[in-house]
Amino acid sequence: MEWLCCCIRPGEGHRNVYVEIGTVMADSFTYFRGYVPSDVAAGIALMAMEQKAEHSVEDPLHKDLHSPLDFHSTSVCAQYNRVVYYVRYATAAYGWKIDYHNNALRGIATSLGRMCGVGKKKGETVLKARGDPLGWNLDNLKRLTRVTDTDIVFVSFASEVFCPAFYVVVDHSQKTVVVVIRGTFSIKDALTDLSAQPSLLAISE
Repeated sequence: MEWLCCCIRPGEGHRNVYVEIGTVMADSFTYFRGYVPSDVAAGIALMAMEQKAEHSVEDPLHKDLHSPLDFHSTSVCAQYNRVVYYVRYATAAYGWKIDYHNNALRGIATSLGRMCGVGKKKGETVLKARGDPLGWNLDNLKRLTRVTDTDIVFVSFASEVFCPAFYVVVDHSQKTVVVVIRGTFSIKDALTDLSAQPSLLAISE
């Protein structure tokens, strides 16, 4: 595990994460002793077929989960617009690199503009964020969310094991405090995802 993550600088707590992940993986593969790869593949195929059959059966209790949204309903439209509004905050957590994902040409143009200092006023006080030495992630956050420096309570783009990038801002237009935690975007985030504590599930026969 340490060899696979050799690009990560050794830090305090990293070895504990490696040990924890190794233990979980070892315990998981213990149940597969005596099986050949074809047995595992057949089991996965059968499980997929069973799940597909379950989804094809109409369940009246979960019918609303699979039905399309009714945009003629005022409440549904309001809820949908609210989700779209806050998606901008979730997108901003991924920093300037999200520009390349959404639009490569715009991402290149924006990066060139940042390198040339376009949009920066001389003598302007710039808010600093952890893990963002050039300020590009913060610029992208303010551009997508339309917040100002005074609206930002805390922001950190530094990704550590068990501590992903996150930020807290005040949205005056919605009168809300928005807390955004970034999803998996680095190897350290993946280590956080892989670390787990196994527990036994009581299954009735």
